[in-house]
Amino acid sequence: RGSEAIMATTLANALTDKLELGCTDDSCDGTADTTAIALTDTAATEEHVTNPNNTTTLAPASKHPSLCDVYFLHDVFDTEFLTELEALRDTLAPDSNSFNMVARRYFFCCEDIAMRVLSGIPPCLGFTRVLPDMRLLAYDEGGFILPHRDGVMHDAVTGQRSTTSFLLYLNTAEPHTGETAFLDSLAEANVVFEAHPTRNSLLLFPHDRPHQGLGVGSGGKLLLRGDLY
Repeated sequence: RGSEAIMATTLANALTDKLELGCTDDSCDGTADTTAIALTDTAATEEHVTNPNNTTTLAPASKHPSLCDVYFLHDVFDTEFLTELEALRDTLAPDSNSFNMVARRYFFCCEDIAMRVLSGIPPCLGFTRVLPDMRLLAYDEGGFILPHRDGVMHDAVTGQRSTTSFLLYLNTAEPHTGETAFLDSLAEANVVFEAHPTRNSLLLFPHDRPHQGLGVGSGGKLLLRGDLY
């Protein structure tokens, strides 16, 4: 327990230092290698992705006033797509050099996967592009991410800047563990909404919403993390 406390204190101190940069999820620190992925299966995205959430209106995930543009969608994609994402991890090199999380990150770049994610998001939300630079995040038991806001990403293709983060959960975490918890502020860190990691659920939220990843149980947590606008 002593070593865990020291680790948490060290991470918290590093987080405080980096908050001034406005980029606290290690998404724009420029230190990680990104692997370009070219999938052999390039059939139309409609054949890969189902979209039961293709509606004209959607209710926010929470009634809290600060979360009116946070959405938590369920049963978004088909099993084939999820299985491909899980297998992708085995082809990538892990990166554990994160200042604010205890997890392994697997960076890659793939336009095909980006388009397939976009095709699963209801058009009524107004998103037009998912950036191809993404990462798989794998948390073992006890893994977590400290309170933070996500950094804005630059789209090298269009010149646009991202506005929104997405988390696609690839497994279901043990009950009452691993939640993505939204906070009223980084200073107070009071939880106002929790999204429990559930396989094939997609969480969408603006980059500037304070949040954290709570401690993960013995089943671990695996997700796809990316950015869109």
